[in-house]
Amino acid sequence: EESLSDSELDEICLPFRQKRKTKAQDARDKGLGAIFQMALKARRGQSNQVEQFMRRSQIPQEEVWNGIGEILAEEFSQSKSVRKEVRRQLQRFGQVSASLKKGVDPGDADTYRNYYDFKKPIRFLKAYQVMALLRGAREEILSLKFTLQQEERCFERCLEIYKIFAGLQYFSILKDSAWKGFKKKLLPSLEREIRSQLFETAVESSLTTFASNLKDLLLTRPIKGKVILGMDPGFKNGSKCAVIDEFGAMKDTFTFYPTLDQKRREDARHILIGKIDRFHPDLIAIGNGTACQETTQFVSDCISGLSGFKPKFMQVSEAGASVYSASKQAIEEFGSVPVQIRGAISIARRVQDPLAEYVKVPIESLGVGLYQHDLPRTRLVDTLQRVVQSAVSQVGLDLNTASVELLSLLPGLSPRLAANVVKQRQTLRAGFQSRRDLLKAEGVGESAFTQAAGFCRVPESKNVFDNTIVHPESYGLASRILKIANLSLDDYGTQVVAVRDAIKGLEFSSVAESLGEPEELVRQVIHCLCASTNDPREDLPLPVLREEILKFDALKPGHELPGVVRNIVEFGLFVDIGVNVDGLLHKSRVKNSQRAIEEQFSVGQQVMVTVTEVDLKRKRISLEESS
Repeated sequence: EESLSDSELDEICLPFRQKRKTKAQDARDKGLGAIFQMALKARRGQSNQVEQFMRRSQIPQEEVWNGIGEILAEEFSQSKSVRKEVRRQLQRFGQVSASLKKGVDPGDADTYRNYYDFKKPIRFLKAYQVMALLRGAREEILSLKFTLQQEERCFERCLEIYKIFAGLQYFSILKDSAWKGFKKKLLPSLEREIRSQLFETAVESSLTTFASNLKDLLLTRPIKGKVILGMDPGFKNGSKCAVIDEFGAMKDTFTFYPTLDQKRREDARHILIGKIDRFHPDLIAIGNGTACQETTQFVSDCISGLSGFKPKFMQVSEAGASVYSASKQAIEEFGSVPVQIRGAISIARRVQDPLAEYVKVPIESLGVGLYQHDLPRTRLVDTLQRVVQSAVSQVGLDLNTASVELLSLLPGLSPRLAANVVKQRQTLRAGFQSRRDLLKAEGVGESAFTQAAGFCRVPESKNVFDNTIVHPESYGLASRILKIANLSLDDYGTQVVAVRDAIKGLEFSSVAESLGEPEELVRQVIHCLCASTNDPREDLPLPVLREEILKFDALKPGHELPGVVRNIVEFGLFVDIGVNVDGLLHKSRVKNSQRAIEEQFSVGQQVMVTVTEVDLKRKRISLEESS
C-alpha cells in the first residue's frame, strides 16, 4: 500500500491544527456553523430552516450571511478533495512568470538577465531555473507570480466536488464565498506548497549533480612519479610557487611577479627559467583563479623561448585551496610554511594524486555544482561525504602512503584511529608489511580491522592477497579455490592474466559443493580474485597538457579546441579550453542531444569543441561539440 505524501498528511491534519482566531471561527462561536450547513443543503423552491433561523435570530441578517461566507471560504479552501483537484490542475496547467522588480537597475542584476521576462509551465521547470528564480526572489531582484490557466474552469470543477450547484437556494451567495476562499486562501496556500515542492525537487536534482561531479573529480587520473611546479597566481601579491618531487615532498618555494611592470616581469622570467633549469619539472600546474590567464600566458612565453628542456603546463582547479591552506590540518602538515605557499603545494599535489589532495578540502568548497549555497548544508555535506567514502573505497589505499585524511574515510577508522595508524607506520622501519600489521596501531581492534582491511593495500607484503580486494577473512577460501584450479599463490602473483582466465572458467556451484561453502560466498571470492589490482583511475585519459595558450580576446567563432569538462549541470557542460573562462557547451549542442549529458560526459573528461559565440563584455563563451 502506498504511503501518504507530506502534502496529503498536512491536509489530514489541517482541520485539527491549532490556528489563530479567524473570522470563520468567530462566526462559529456565534452559533453560525449549523446555519452554514443548512444553507449548503437548502434547495431552490423548498421551504428551509435558514429563513426560520433568520427570523428568530438576534444577529443582523447581513452579519449572518457574512459569517456563513467566512465559514464557507475557510472550509472550501481546506477541503481535502478540493485541494487535491486544484493541486492537480496547478501541476498540469500552472505557470510561473518572473520579471525584474520595480526600482532594480538591470545593470546591477545581470546574473538574472535570462529571467527579466520569464514565463514557463511549472511542469517544465528545470532544477537550475527553480534555484535561480527562488534566489532572485529572495534577493528582491525578481518578482515571481504563479498563475493557473483555465482558472475559472478549475473553480467550476471544485464547486461540483464540494456540491455547490445551481439548484441550491443560495447558490449565488455560496458561489461568491467559495470564490473568495479559492482566490484568497486556497491558491496562495497551494502556491506556497508548490514552491516548497519545486525547491525540494531542485535540491534533490542539485545534490545528484553534485555527487556525480564530485565522484568524477575525485577519480581524475593522477600523474604519478613526476616533478611538479605548482603556481597559485596573483596580481599585486605575486604568484606563489612550490616545487614538489615525484613523491609529493616540497623541494623549493618562491614568489615572483609576472603581471606587474616590465622590470618585475623580466625578473620573474629569470627566476622561472632558473627554477626550470635547476629542478627540471615535468609539468607546471597553474591554479585557475585570479590572474590565471596572465600567469599562464607568461609561462607559455617563457617556455616557448627555451632551447632545451621544455616542461608542459596545465591549469588546475584551485577550488578550496585557500580554505584548506588556512585550516588546522594544513598547519599540522606544513608547520611554518607560509599560508600562501601552502596553496601552491596543494595545486601541485592535485596533479600527482587528486583524490588524496581533494579529500583535505571541505567538500562543499570544491565547486562541482550550482547554487550550493542555497542547498541545505547538512544534506549537502552528508551526500558528498558518502561520495568521498565511496571513491576512496573504490580506489583502495596503500597503507604505507595514505594520509590521515584518506585513512579516516575508511569504514571502521575514525580520525583518531587513522592518526594512530600513521603514527604506528612512522615507528616501523620498513612500514607495514601486511594488512594484519594494522592491528598494531593503538585502538585498532578486530572490529575496526574487519571493516577497513578489505580497502587497504600493502604492495610490500609477502602475501599476494594483501594487495587485492580479497578480504583477510576469505584468504583461506581463496587459497583453496586456487588449489582446485591447480594454481598456487606464487602463480597468482606472477602469472596474473593466465591465472584469472583459469579462475573465470570455474563453475561456482561445483566449487561451492566440493569446498562445502555457500555458493554466493564462493562467487564473491572468485570475483575478487579476478578483479584487477591496478588503480581504476589508470584506465582514464590523462589531463590535457599544453605547450601554448590562446588568449580570450583572440577567440573567434569556428575555433576548434581540446577541452576538459569542469562541471556538469542540468543544461549542459562547462568546459575548460585554457583561456581562464570556462565555455558553456549547451546540451542542445552536443552530438547526441537525445541522450542525457550525464550519461555521455564526466568531470575531467576530454572533449573536442568548437567556439560558436564569444561575449567579450560578459566574459562568456558558447561552444558546440566538434563532429
